[in-house]
Amino acid sequence: MVISVNMDQNGMKHTKYLLHSFQVVLLISLMFSCKQQTDELDWEIEALVPLGKTSLNLDDIIPDSLLGESNDGIITLVFDQALYEVEPIELLNMPDTHYQFRAYLDSIKLSAIELEEQVTLGDILTESGFAAFIPNGSTMALPAINGISSSDIQINASQYFTTMTLSEGFLDLTIINHLPINITNLIFEVMNASDMTVISRDTFALILSNSQEVKTISLAGKTVEGQLVANIINMDSPGTGGTPVTINYSNAIISRLKVYNLRPYEATAVFPAQDLVNKGDKVYFNIGEIELDYIEAITGFLSIQSYNTIEDPVHFMYKLPGLTNHGDTFVVNGTVAGAQNGVATVVDQTHDVSGYSLDLRGAGPFEQASGNDLNMNGYIDNDTINTAFLLAKVSIDSTGNLIHLSLQDSFIFRSALTELVPLYATGFLGRDTLPIVGSATLELPEILRKANIGLEKTSLRIQVSNQFGFSNEIAINQIKATNTFNGQSVNLDVSQLPALYVGKPIDPLTAAIEVVPTQNEYVLNEQNSNITALTEIFPDLIEYDFTLYVNPGVTPPPLGQGTDFIYNASRLKASLNMEIPLEFVANNLSLSDTFPMDGSSTDFSAVKSGTLYFIFDNQYPLDASLTIQFIDTISNTAFPVSLLPNTLLGVEDSEVTHRTILELSLTTELIDYLSHATGVAVTATFNSSQAGSPVKIYQSKSIALSLSGKFTYTVNSEE
Repeated sequence: MVISVNMDQNGMKHTKYLLHSFQVVLLISLMFSCKQQTDELDWEIEALVPLGKTSLNLDDIIPDSLLGESNDGIITLVFDQALYEVEPIELLNMPDTHYQFRAYLDSIKLSAIELEEQVTLGDILTESGFAAFIPNGSTMALPAINGISSSDIQINASQYFTTMTLSEGFLDLTIINHLPINITNLIFEVMNASDMTVISRDTFALILSNSQEVKTISLAGKTVEGQLVANIINMDSPGTGGTPVTINYSNAIISRLKVYNLRPYEATAVFPAQDLVNKGDKVYFNIGEIELDYIEAITGFLSIQSYNTIEDPVHFMYKLPGLTNHGDTFVVNGTVAGAQNGVATVVDQTHDVSGYSLDLRGAGPFEQASGNDLNMNGYIDNDTINTAFLLAKVSIDSTGNLIHLSLQDSFIFRSALTELVPLYATGFLGRDTLPIVGSATLELPEILRKANIGLEKTSLRIQVSNQFGFSNEIAINQIKATNTFNGQSVNLDVSQLPALYVGKPIDPLTAAIEVVPTQNEYVLNEQNSNITALTEIFPDLIEYDFTLYVNPGVTPPPLGQGTDFIYNASRLKASLNMEIPLEFVANNLSLSDTFPMDGSSTDFSAVKSGTLYFIFDNQYPLDASLTIQFIDTISNTAFPVSLLPNTLLGVEDSEVTHRTILELSLTTELIDYLSHATGVAVTATFNSSQAGSPVKIYQSKSIALSLSGKFTYTVNSEE
């Protein structure tokens, strides 16, 4: 039996009254229908028992996060899905930078060395055999003298050096004539004492009395020992020409040697205190067209390695005037011990520069402030970009000891600024083109992915939010939507969509305040795209291919005058916002629920027969076919039931409820199953009541189901 009733709101009270009356009549009839058997002690009674109820609506199967409601109450599916998020490192990745300088032996200087020897008039007269005839203190004319030579003159410079092979150096040989006669054709020779290797041999054609002559000899490529031998190989004199002079044996010819500007290939010497390096230099960050003038580091490390193969200790100073922390300038001073037995001394240091600020305008700001040419390039620098200015100094003290150095000996200083991540950076962030390709998953209810639904209206917005301090444009190359359940795909028609411009936000000038983003969006509808075709497949996968243009059409500013900025916490985001009002033509759209069956007051083992009543109140404008099963969650079994007819009619008026009452007579098998059933599973599968005509689904509508049974019991009167 099917009882079908259409009710409007004004008839609801009347209907409830009829149901109540119906139940009262049933109870009365039960009382008078009990028949006492005179020959048996069993009684048959009838009872109407409520067994459970539920309500089917879209709220139960669609997450609250996806549900919205239009002004007229129609349910709207709302998807707000992040597509992509550009982080600062994708736009500004500070490269590790390395700096090195080395002080080789050829940058080390030896002190100038001055030595002096003399040959007296007494020595000359004795050597020439005239001493017996020309006594000291006499007055007379001196005759011409030829072929005078001296014995070896020992020159000891071993207190300054033992040996040195020079890449550069000079020997000034000065002959001072304090004799009362002129000197001609003087040949002077200097040799190493060990092997008599000639260092220099020079001829002085004429040295007047009481005057001097100087010759400069290059020592480049020569090896000079600390023990030297000097000789006057030949010396002539025309004498006094008959003019008497006072003879003073102590008057002398003085030979003065000055060795200077010495740069050795190799030497065993006493090296004086000196600066091996003292200069201003730069560290350049190669970051393409990006022009930074200032950064604050959220993380970063400065590593320093020092190698010393010199046998003396080496002192170093490394300073970055532009790297500061609360006014303190980064500077490292250190000493690297001398090498031992040819083994270099190595010092490694790592300094955490997190929280430091770095001025990247080069030497300019510091030279302009001090008025000094700090990098010694001959002028005061202008500001530049991407450049850290540094000051480096390396020096040695004089120990007074003889130490050995070779061309391989050096002091090497290396530094590296690594893992530098800006908390904040300013300048010009370049003009770049970045591909943005990826996919996003929509958390779509399975019933919608499986349903065949023709939508009436839909809209989609692609929203872009920019916290980076530059303008940009987003071009959509492709958006592909796929329903992975049924394999359907639709490509969005983007032929009418221009690039989306997103402006430059305002710099809050502090990382403590979040940048207020600039925003813009694409609005897609039926007029400018095929968005309805895309959304009515209810895609759960969105694949996108965008292009991001940084500072499109912007001319790079003069160096150091960029106003772009970037914060580590900033993001450039794109999200997809899709609204789907449930006004559609539906096929195969199913609502399901499982509700507990309240049979606690019913002893089904005593049930002899009966009827189950399924009462459906359908408020949807859709016909629905029914599938009902009793289930036992303990044994994990199900008992399907067949109801004829199994279709609920939809309503054409949103203010009307359509009631359908379906009856199911109990069988022995069903009675036995009901004795241990725990619940009822019901599914309503919808199809539009008017073929091809869209219907509206309202948030407040549902299908209500109540289940009751009228049972005949056999009761033993002795119980």
